[in-house]
Order: sequence, then C-alpha cells, then structure tokens
Amino acid sequence: MSDSSIFHGSLGSSDVENSASVSSEDSLLEDASSRGDRRRDVASAVRFRRRHRPRRLSAAEVAAINEAAAAAGDTADDTGMCGLTELVHACLAKSSSSTSNDENHMVYGTFPIIAGSLCNASAMSRLLAGTANSSTQPFLRGSLFTGVPPTIRFYTKGTKVTKPTRKITSRLTWCHNSLLPIVMRQTLAASHFTVVDETLFHIGYWGRHLKSSQYKTLKPYQKVNHFPGAFHIGRKDRLWMHILNQQKRFGEEFDIMPFTYLLPDERDNLVNYLEEDANRHVILKPPASARGTGIQVTRKQKDFAPTAQLVAQHYIDRPLTINNAKFDLRLYAYVPTLEPLRVYLYDQGLVRFASLPYSKCLSTLSNKYMHLTNYSINKKAEEDGVADQPVPKWTLTHLWQYFENRGEKSEVIREKIENTIIKAFIACEKPVREHMARYVQHGFICHELFGIDILLDEDLKPWLFGGEYDIISIMKVNISPSLHSGTPLDISVKAPLAKDVLNMAGIYVPPEADDMDTADYSTRPRNGPKGREQIIKEASWVEAYRDELGELNPKILKRLTAEDTRMLVEFEDELKRCGDFKLIFPTAHTQPMLRYFAEPLYANLLLQQWQIEQEPDREVGISRLERLCRQGHLRQQIEIEEKNPSFFDATTTFDAEKRSTFCGFYSQAPPEPKNVEEITQALLREPPSRLPGAIIRLANGLKFRMQKDGLDPGFKSLLDKSSAQLYHHCADNYDFPKLCEAFGLPDYMSSWYKLTLMHIWMALMSLHNRLEGQAYLRLQRGMLSSMWLDVDSRLAIIGQEENQVLTSQSDMKKMHGLHLQTFFEYDEGFLKDDKTLAGAVWRCLYMQREADPIHILRVVHYLRATVAWLETRETSEILAQGISEWKQVPALETS
Repeated sequence: MSDSSIFHGSLGSSDVENSASVSSEDSLLEDASSRGDRRRDVASAVRFRRRHRPRRLSAAEVAAINEAAAAAGDTADDTGMCGLTELVHACLAKSSSSTSNDENHMVYGTFPIIAGSLCNASAMSRLLAGTANSSTQPFLRGSLFTGVPPTIRFYTKGTKVTKPTRKITSRLTWCHNSLLPIVMRQTLAASHFTVVDETLFHIGYWGRHLKSSQYKTLKPYQKVNHFPGAFHIGRKDRLWMHILNQQKRFGEEFDIMPFTYLLPDERDNLVNYLEEDANRHVILKPPASARGTGIQVTRKQKDFAPTAQLVAQHYIDRPLTINNAKFDLRLYAYVPTLEPLRVYLYDQGLVRFASLPYSKCLSTLSNKYMHLTNYSINKKAEEDGVADQPVPKWTLTHLWQYFENRGEKSEVIREKIENTIIKAFIACEKPVREHMARYVQHGFICHELFGIDILLDEDLKPWLFGGEYDIISIMKVNISPSLHSGTPLDISVKAPLAKDVLNMAGIYVPPEADDMDTADYSTRPRNGPKGREQIIKEASWVEAYRDELGELNPKILKRLTAEDTRMLVEFEDELKRCGDFKLIFPTAHTQPMLRYFAEPLYANLLLQQWQIEQEPDREVGISRLERLCRQGHLRQQIEIEEKNPSFFDATTTFDAEKRSTFCGFYSQAPPEPKNVEEITQALLREPPSRLPGAIIRLANGLKFRMQKDGLDPGFKSLLDKSSAQLYHHCADNYDFPKLCEAFGLPDYMSSWYKLTLMHIWMALMSLHNRLEGQAYLRLQRGMLSSMWLDVDSRLAIIGQEENQVLTSQSDMKKMHGLHLQTFFEYDEGFLKDDKTLAGAVWRCLYMQREADPIHILRVVHYLRATVAWLETRETSEILAQGISEWKQVPALETS
C-alpha cells in the first residue's frame, strides 16, 4: 500500500501553505521547502516522505506530539477537511476515548489494510474525537483493543460530523435501492455517504432479500442487511414449522405462537377444528405478506381456496385491551451473527391500536377496524368514516408507564416478551446458519434487523404473530404509508433506530482500489474456513458439553484460540456500540436456554460462559483480551498453521516435508498420493524399518536426540520422559477387556495393538494445539519410538510362548502401515463428522470386516468423549502425571 494516508485527498498548494510543522516528518517537508522543494507536486512529496519514514513512537512521545499539535493550533480548515500536517505518523492503535486506564493504550500500532492505512495521530485524533470547541461529532469510533480498526460512526439527520478527505468520501458509497428508507438515507448522508447505482462500487446494501447465489459475489468489505435463508424466520409458515418442532421436543415451553394450519395441505384439519365449535374462528394470512395485506378473520370454508398458500392461526379472542381497543406491539430485534447467536432488542417500539372498541360478538368478525391492529389498515378508518380522529399510536415507554400506573410490573412483562423472542430465534437459527454456510464465505458481512409483532392476552401472556425480514416495510418512505404520513412519533422511534443499526453493523473504511485484493481481514471472526486448531477445540468441547448433559465447563475459556479471541473482541466492541439496543441473548442468566438449540454449537457455549464470568466485572475480561491483542493473538492462526502443518490432511498433496514431519525418520514419502487409501498402499509398498534391530534403534535414537529443534534442554528431558510415560499409559491403563466387549473385538494381540494406537492418537490429538511445533514433534516421535520398542518386547514374549516368530517383514509391514493409516484416518474423520469417523473406525479397528453398527457407534462416541475429556485437562498435568486412568464413558456399558 502507498505510504500516503487514506485521509489524503487532492492536496494542493493551499494545503501545504496552511500546514503547521508539528512533527519530524513535517520538519523534513519544511526543510525540503526551504531548498525549493515546495513546488513539488503531491506525488513527489509522497515519495520524499517515504524516504524519510518516521520511526515507531512511544506512548510518551505520542502524548508530547498531541500537546504540541494542540499548542500550535493544528486544526482543520474551514471545510472541516484534514490538512497535510495531520498526515504524519503511524496510526493509533487506540482512540483517546478508550475506556482503559492503561496509558500504554495510546500507542502507534498497525491496523489491517482494511482500515485503509489510518496512519497519523492528528488525523486519527480528529476523526475519533471530533473538532475541539465545536459541535462537530467524530467520524470514527475506536476499538477497545489494540490492532483492531476503528468503525464509522453514524448519526441522525442534522448532526455535524467531521469530514474526511475526498479520497475517503469517494469510497463511502451505498447501494441505491427503492426500499432504502428515508431515515436510513439521512443517517448515511450525515456520515458523508453517497447513494450510488448498484452497478457502481458500494460498501453497503439495505433492500430486498438477495438471491442465494448473489451472496457468493459479495466482497469482505461490504455489508448486507440479510442472512441467506432468513426466510426461515421471516415467513410465517416456516416460522411455525420450526416452532412446532420445538413444541414436540419441549411441550408447553414453546407455546409462543397460536396454533397454525398450513394451507392447502392442512385444510381438512382446519375445517374439522372449526366444525367442532361454532364460536371458533381463525385469522387468515398470506405466509409472506406485510402491512396487513390479505389478512382477514373468518370461519367460512369458502375463504380457504383449495390451491391458495395461506396460514390460518387460531384467533386469540381474549386479547388485552387499552381503552377497550385491541392493540399489538411492533418490536425490533437485531441479530449481528448466528455463530454465535446474539440477539439485541431495541429499547423503543410502537404500540398499534385498532380503531374501534373490541367485541367478541361473531357478527363483528368481518370488521377489520376492530379485530386487526395493522397501522396500514387502521389509518384509513377516519377516511372511511368509522372513526372521528386518527388512530393513536404509543411508544413502548408510554405502554410501560401505563402498566406501572395499573400496578402491573412492566419488567415482568418485558422479560416474558424477551424470552418469547429468544425462543423464536433459537427455533430457527440452525436452518438459517446452514443455508448461510453454503453461500457466504465471509460470515461477518451479513446482519439483519427483524420487525416482530407481539400480542398480549388478558393474562399478559405474549404471543408471537410473526414478523418481517427487517424494518424495510416499516421504514421506507417511498412505499410504506406509515412513514409517508410523517408522524413525529414514527420518526422519533425509527430515526434513532436506523442510526443504531448502522453503528451496530461495525462498518470499516473500505480499502483503496489498489488494495482490494490484498486487504487484511485477519482481525475479523468467521472469515473463511476454520483452522485445524479451532476445529479440534470445537469438536472436543461440544462433545464434553454433551457428555456433561448440558453443563458448561468454565475451562472452556482457559485457553483461547485466535478465533476465540477474534469472536470475543468483536462482541465487546459491539456492546460498546449498541446505543439503545439491549442484549437479551446471551446474558449471564440465559444458560438454561442452551438446551433449546437443535444442536450444541461451540461458539454459543464459549460466549455463554464468557457472559457468566464477565458479570461481576467486565473490565477483567476486556483486559485479558487486550493483552492477547497486544501479543498479536488475533493473527496467530496463520502462524500456527505454518508451524504445525495439517500432516493428517488427506485432501492435500502429501509432500516429502509433511511426510517427514509426521513420520520422522521411519520412512520416506511416496510421490504425490491423493488420498488416505493411496497413501497407505504407497507406504506398505516401502520396506519398513526392520524392528527390532539394535543398529537401527541406535541410529534412530542418535538422530532423534541430535536433531536441532531449538528447545530448552530441560524441556527436552521432560518431553522425553513424558513421551515414554504417556505411551505406557496409552498401552496399559485403559480397560482392555471392557473395551473389547463393548466394541465387539476378540481378545487378541492385534486388538490390543489397534486399541493402543487409538489411545496414542487421542493423547496426541489433545496435545497437538497446546505445544509449540517442535515440542509436539519431539513428544510424538518419543511416543512412537516407545511403542515400537514395547511392541518388539511383547512380540518376542509371544513368539517364545507360541513357538512362533512374529517379527517377519510381512508382519512388521502390516503393523507399520496400520499405525500410519490409523493416524491419517482418525484425524480426517474426527475433523469432519461422525459418518466419516465411523468409516475410519471400520477400516482401522475392524479392518473392513463385518461389524455391528452399534459397536462402531460406541467407538465413535468413545473417541469424541475421550478427546473432549482430555481437552479439559491441563497440559502440565498430562505431561507431568500422564493419564493414570482413562475416563469411563457411560455409553460403553453393555448390560
């Protein structure tokens, strides 16, 4: 990237003349000017500055420079643009408004290129803090954490915001859409965004739901206001299907939506329901409609067209009324991500009333102004002559005050409503998340705002009536009649809502055109495929959660991976930007709701435990994350993958370097095999090490011990002792007879060997991501050396007892190939799914012979449960004490 800042606009001579010399780089420019260099054009000045790049400054020097800048009157020009003197130093890793008390937070760091080289103290201070002694608001919001780029701030109409240069504003573009609400346009304009045609470069989109294939074309610097597959929540029929599934699992706990019939498939069931009682009626709706379109209350069969796709809900005939009028609530829920699921509820909302007093009389069922609360319908009541004044609207604040005046505790009602909304999202998250995984590479580009309709009955029980994909149908001026009327109450709720949604989205300044393809997004979570370390930890802790019957283990936070850190950093910054949104899931008190998920998700478990631990003092957790960020932990995933290559990955070329990494000195790599079977066959064709053999053992031992690995000698000694101890614990400390019975294996030497290999693999799997690469390889090689020596001894004893020689080349070739295949297969299966792992078990443990599927499933469960259990043990404990007793897995009981 060019050394010039993204705050550079078209710098002319006036910028140079008006600049104040307050830094070493400005001094250099002034010296150049005195020699006649003032006449250089901008490109020459930039090249000159590149040759005189300033060194990295300390925190004390930063403070001194800021004071000098203030003393020198280093302010923006009349237009609010940043001048040349502000374009001097490396970017701030922290904003001056950071909540941390650590003075070292004010340091110069390196933002990713995605931040666009936000690279000078004065400009960053201005854009992060606004203009001093004026009402101008800051353009950027700094992160709580070092190395994380700032996000763009958004404001309501009329707010004066510090303006960056034309070079930045030219990239602040938003996609034009006929459904882009006017309050959203005004919020974007306040932060210097321009609405452009969809064919031009843009970083934001707010409009109709995209086709699934369109999500594949989105770039990581863009933000779109939908999740692919969000129709599972937004369509009333899909929403009911998912809630019905939850009712089958949890009964009345998910009695949150009136019973619904999906027409025409369930027309007969609906007719039977209505014929059982003459007082019964249903509310009929199109499954994907909005603003009251096509809604009616009826019990007439002629209204149920045989081919029309409709939903028919049991009508709640005991609604709570205010001033005898029926009402409902329009609430706004924001979901920034599905992995982990986070749900925010906006503090304000609308209370919408029917125009006429409510009556249970059957003759009034056709009166839409009495039984329907949609504002799009009731605003016409005065025009139709059924009301003498416009239909009223309340804010939620007004409603809560009304309940308090009646002696009702509004907090209790709000808690019920929040629980209903959380359950609805939990019921639908899995299909949306799976749909998203197929079409979105960068999970951080999607977010969604949902409009949710809630009806309270006379018992103050909240009922979910569905909602819409987002606020488009409520907020859009060109189409939505509710905003077209321009009521002050609507604007007072929706304008701040639009501002808070954009702030929650966490939009970065986009990279320059030349850096689009090389921009660094390594601080963002959910950025492409997960690494090996993350996959292993997630699989282990999910299995541990299942094994503990839904109990969280605090040790899940003991060792944070790079992806864990990125996720928690994003979450803490998000909380800082939430405005009038309230986080309702997860909180420190929502752990019981984890059991409602269709399947446990590691990210949900981690964030839930994080919330529990942060309740007493959030600053403790923030300080921990800040220490990790300063250590470069956000970007360590790539380094880890380079240090510990996935040498068990059968889908990649198994080159000589990876082969030697895994097998050490035992054999050489075949030429570019493609898969596990080909790898195994190629290895079997190679002559194995002729064990036992004193000369080979001595040579291998010397090579092993003399290999330069940069490890501390004391640590090497510990690893050598641990490797021998761990091997013998893997070979002798599990209940061999019990496992043979549970897995349907014969009590043979070969069964012991295969089970021992399985336990060695589990021990190494649990330690792979905890040890530095060379330390892990030394431990691995030590365990394998111990295994071959032990096998040599056991075979010698068996050979004498059976009067046989079992150390022939054929026997050793099979055993050598089996141990390699076992490691390859188990690793591939464990990192994928149970089906793949079961196939690996069948090939490695049962040698592709006929086996009972129940036995194979027991092995799969045993593998996952044991690795999960090992993951909860401390590394130092495993290395020092070994595994004196293996975990007893209840599922292996055969009685």
